[in-house]
Amino acid sequence: MSKIEQKLHQSHQLNPRQILEANIVQLSIINLEKRIFQELEKNPALEIDDDNESSDIEPESEEDFDFEEMISNSEQREYSFSIKPDFTDNIQDVESVSLIEDIMSQMDEVSSSEDEMKVAKHILGNLDENGFLPIEPILIADRLGYKESFVTDVKKKIQSLDPPGIGSSSIKESIISQLQKHYNEDYISLDIIENCFELFSKHKYELIAKKMKCSREQVFKTVEIVSVLNPYPAINYSSSIADHIIPDIIIEYIDNRWDVQINEPNIPIIRISNQYISMLNKYKKDENIRTFVKQKINRAEWFIHAINQRNRTIEKVVESIIKHQKLYFESDKRILSPMILKDIAEDINMDISTISRVSNGKYVQMPWGIKELKSFFSEGIQMKNGESISSTIVKSELKEILDNENKKNPLNDESITKKLNNKGYLIARRTVSKYRESLRIPVSRLRKI
Repeated sequence: MSKIEQKLHQSHQLNPRQILEANIVQLSIINLEKRIFQELEKNPALEIDDDNESSDIEPESEEDFDFEEMISNSEQREYSFSIKPDFTDNIQDVESVSLIEDIMSQMDEVSSSEDEMKVAKHILGNLDENGFLPIEPILIADRLGYKESFVTDVKKKIQSLDPPGIGSSSIKESIISQLQKHYNEDYISLDIIENCFELFSKHKYELIAKKMKCSREQVFKTVEIVSVLNPYPAINYSSSIADHIIPDIIIEYIDNRWDVQINEPNIPIIRISNQYISMLNKYKKDENIRTFVKQKINRAEWFIHAINQRNRTIEKVVESIIKHQKLYFESDKRILSPMILKDIAEDINMDISTISRVSNGKYVQMPWGIKELKSFFSEGIQMKNGESISSTIVKSELKEILDNENKKNPLNDESITKKLNNKGYLIARRTVSKYRESLRIPVSRLRKI
């Protein structure tokens, strides 16, 4: 006889608008510009608000407006990109966090085993520029001597991290990973993508409804959800290795206070097309056109709001960082205090994942140089005297020890740990190994001359 159990669990479901905002807030200035032009090409209800547009050009009248022509040519529009200014003269100790470092750090935070960390490193090392894994897990399993099922489980664990979908083998798998993370109870949408992805990608919504035996409304709900997901999960890491670094935020000391400004010299101002708004009245009797127009206008409103929300969120995060890092901003020594994502999240009443998205891959220009926003965060290391200091100080000490080591007989991690312990730092060997790897310093046998 089967036993009936009643379980209570709490889950947080994001709506499509919230997911769009989460995807936009994580974009750097370079990727945001690309994303805006992509949206302009996809959504004809959006247009550039160019105040400098020549007044000699007569606006198109409603009578001259061809709805069918607009739909067919909406993807043929082209936009030119402006030349970006060069900020490279003022870069100070800029060290971008790579995709591998970010995911490995998250794997460590969720208490992954040594075997899982080893497999994860090989999976991440084989990703392409979009964050996809182009090889089969069995190849990694054979190479490392693990079961294929174990490698697959590690892959799924990586796919569930932030951003979700990293390590997927295809766009389809990436979208499924994101649906499982954000809409794990929307079984119909999951079934539609899993079983009808080819039809879905070709916009064959009527056929999908018949095949899945569901309503057209449910299919369109899935379309709405998927439209705000990010099919290429590694998008915000593509600019981490760049010849030129464009700061996302500019901080200046004005009137005895730090002024925070979003740097967006080449970001176009966008608005909802007036022609599209007028079409709602023009085609009152044609429900299909009205539905199409409403969807495009709603999407445009969401997109504009998401960009404004991104800028406000970044400003709040940076202002909170300045408040928490007084020793850095108010002292010539530029000493960082221990500070974690949770400190900022609690201060401005936001989710930790939002703070992570904001700080990753974005740069701030200060009077003395450019620094990655994420570099302001560091865990605290306890001293024997009870004082807590930033891990960046320990990393500097570690680097100094290795710079002065005997190159013919380099120090292993155990010896480095003892030296740091003797200097008063309460630090474990595993932490030393993690810091050494983050500094891109090889193990002792590879440093030997």
